[in-house]
Amino acid sequence: MSALLSAPIGFVGLGVMGEPMCAHLTARAKGPVLVHDLRDDAVSRAVAAGARAAGSLAGLRTQAQVVFLCLADGEATRETCRALSEPASEVRLVIDCGTTSVALTQSLAGELAEYGIEFADAPMARMRQAARAGSLSFMVGAAPDVFTRIEPLLATMGSDILHCGPVGSGQVVKTMNNMVLFETVHALALSVRVCRKLGVDPRTLLTALGHGSADSGRCASKARTSSMSTFQQGPSPRTTRARTSRSLTNSPRRPAPTTHCWRRPTPRSPAPPRADAATPITPS
Repeated sequence: MSALLSAPIGFVGLGVMGEPMCAHLTARAKGPVLVHDLRDDAVSRAVAAGARAAGSLAGLRTQAQVVFLCLADGEATRETCRALSEPASEVRLVIDCGTTSVALTQSLAGELAEYGIEFADAPMARMRQAARAGSLSFMVGAAPDVFTRIEPLLATMGSDILHCGPVGSGQVVKTMNNMVLFETVHALALSVRVCRKLGVDPRTLLTALGHGSADSGRCASKARTSSMSTFQQGPSPRTTRARTSRSLTNSPRRPAPTTHCWRRPTPRSPAPPRADAATPITPS
């Protein structure tokens, strides 16, 4: 068991994912868990679950030695890291569980190192149900010794913890995980539409996919739903492409080749086969 489980731990960001994550951490930590969020109701629920309200970032940095961040965007992460490194800070390790650009992640690690604060990026995969169940997947970018120390902390909130390499590596792997997921969902939606046009029940398609080499977790989760008439609304393809490109092309090294591919115009797909001459398949 890591000694960090007995240290004072801070948690900033009690949103859809952060709140259940913090609840699991609080239940299994041996020391106090101090929380901060801009929403008083979220803080109140965390306190009811056993955490302590820090009151402010200033209050948190003077008490916590390890701080988890689960924030919505890079700017909030940057501002919080800088607040945690101000004078009289007791913080010695920051773990970012948000999805942050590689460049910002590496930049923050460098800035915090000047104050003697270690840094790890540990973005998560899976949805809010996994956060509630404590079965998230964490992709970690950190020095080997840092990973060894924080793995037991992450294990309080997740079932799969993977060391991806040095700082920034977790964000690279998380971004690629997202890209593959989005492409899979796009292909699944298109195949369902083609089946409907040709008179095949989409559930039959999903059963076949589950038996073959195209099987995936996303296909399985959709197959478990009672209806194939709706897909949960998510970010638009344009927004998703922009986020992925921004995450990787901002790298201080060199742009990843995948981001160049995403910028190219998508070639027009060949027309799908006709059911018969009188029933052509038309694009949506």
